[in-house]
Amino acid sequence: MLIDSTSEEFKKLFAGMDLHAAFQSRLPSHDLIVASLSDPSIDPYGTESPVNLNLVNFQNVTDLKVGTKHMLKQIVLPGQDDGTFGFLKSSTAALENIMLFESVPELLTNDGVFEKLGVATGGKKPADAIKGVAYAVGMSALSAMGPVGAAAAAIIGFGIALANAFKSIKRKNAEEEEQKILNAYAEFPPLSEPGSDLDNHEINTRLLPTLQTGDWTSIFSPRFSGSSWTGIPRLGGFALAPGEKTGGVNPLGAPEERFVPTGGVGFWPGENRIASILQVKLDPRAKLVRDYHSSGFAPNNAFSQGVVQDVGDFLVSTTKLAAIAWSWVTELDDSPHLYKVDVGALHERWANYCRSGIELVTNGDLAKVDVNFYKGAIACSVGSWQCWYEEGRYKNVNNRVYGWDMLKKAGPNAFHPNREKGQGCVIGPFDAKSGCLSNIYDEKTKLVLDEVYNRQRWFLRHSLLCAYVRRSWAAFRDPGLRSLLDEMRMLLLEHHDRRYVVLEDVPDGEKLPNGLDLRGELIKRGVGKGAGRLAFAARPAIRRPKDQAPTLPPSSAMPFELAGSVPSITPWWKHQGAVAVGLCALVGGGLYLVNRR
Repeated sequence: MLIDSTSEEFKKLFAGMDLHAAFQSRLPSHDLIVASLSDPSIDPYGTESPVNLNLVNFQNVTDLKVGTKHMLKQIVLPGQDDGTFGFLKSSTAALENIMLFESVPELLTNDGVFEKLGVATGGKKPADAIKGVAYAVGMSALSAMGPVGAAAAAIIGFGIALANAFKSIKRKNAEEEEQKILNAYAEFPPLSEPGSDLDNHEINTRLLPTLQTGDWTSIFSPRFSGSSWTGIPRLGGFALAPGEKTGGVNPLGAPEERFVPTGGVGFWPGENRIASILQVKLDPRAKLVRDYHSSGFAPNNAFSQGVVQDVGDFLVSTTKLAAIAWSWVTELDDSPHLYKVDVGALHERWANYCRSGIELVTNGDLAKVDVNFYKGAIACSVGSWQCWYEEGRYKNVNNRVYGWDMLKKAGPNAFHPNREKGQGCVIGPFDAKSGCLSNIYDEKTKLVLDEVYNRQRWFLRHSLLCAYVRRSWAAFRDPGLRSLLDEMRMLLLEHHDRRYVVLEDVPDGEKLPNGLDLRGELIKRGVGKGAGRLAFAARPAIRRPKDQAPTLPPSSAMPFELAGSVPSITPWWKHQGAVAVGLCALVGGGLYLVNRR
């Protein structure tokens, strides 16, 4: 569906929105947060403070709503001459709800975050929670309430994390400028990339432009395309990534290398987070670091997960918006966006990302090289389990996934085999030498991506999507899917359910295997001539399915999401009295807050 810029519909949807304006987060930038933490004179609750903790909830909720509107604008108003389509006419009601202006009070309480986003809490039914929130009604219809619910809990958690950081800084009471910065970095480590406003930059230069194309693969690809991990010293610790490096200076004006992302946005399929640079927050002047430099010996439990931080967590708006894009790809039934992802490329990229990380962890001698001291932290990003290889796949010793036990309290079964309680996800140099190590790609990401591919095949066979997608989109680089698309389009021409095809959603210029125009041939066969609407119980399909569409494992928690802040609930559309928004209400979203990462 394309909307004519001169139409009343266009004016209704985009009235008051500057279509050429970039997304601008209302949250203070990461650099501004660190600068404020470094200045003990700042009152974080003061009205003139650059970081006003009273406004953080308002800023975060507003960013989510405005960011979603920017995303939909990109999809509905394609930048290419032929249009990428992908937004179906049946979802117009959802679009209208999301684009409505809804005010958000500046002094927004934690409970108010859930209320303003339509997320059920305190025993309230999900169907009741969304009734008065147009944004939630629209996002439910687009199967995006899972990310919205996770975002609500993460918004509250981020505000609490900021408040705790300021409290911690007050207790440390440093006087030297360098120590003030080190204290701030212990709470919010540097992003170690060029640019002071990285969150806005990622959204405006990577995420939003990509949505105007038929290839969203880069959104869900690693931020670094390198084939080997490396490390660089930084003020207050050490940084690890498989990235290229460039020169720079630290806040004290001293030379300091920085990583340069050469890959995608970094949203990890199934993990609900941006995988970026891994920071070890250890002061290089600390005794254990000095002992290592003098002896070359790295003890097995030199440091724990408490000082390891993936700075992708601080790309708070990018994470939330990328999670919504992922839900449009993977959770929305009959979604054309499903075919804007090259699953084969994602397999290759995440396998390389994880396995190259494990390669550095397990190889190399224990010589006096800094990266060998810090490399065990990589396990907190790519996962690591002691395992064995059998029947063509890795098998865990104890059948545990790293995200499920990283945050548990210490106990006999809490951490990985032979790892001390305090280490958490960090693997020591001697444990790394003890045998094969699996990784999160082999244990989980591979399964998630396999199910995405299975959904691509299933919906081509059992829906009308073959009429709405473009052959040039990313998924059809796969020969099998491309062949299946051609097969189903030819079958559609002769199938009686072609009368349910919405002609406005069929793209121009799509050629059939015989060289004829798809849209033209559908018109010749009567498509668009008074086609009736389907009853909810009748679903158009070229081949009637005997099985249900494949579903993906639930995603992990978002960064800063508070455990237990939102109950795990039954998807709202399964409750009696759930709000229906046109035909697309059949595929509404649910909130899944399980499997802490």
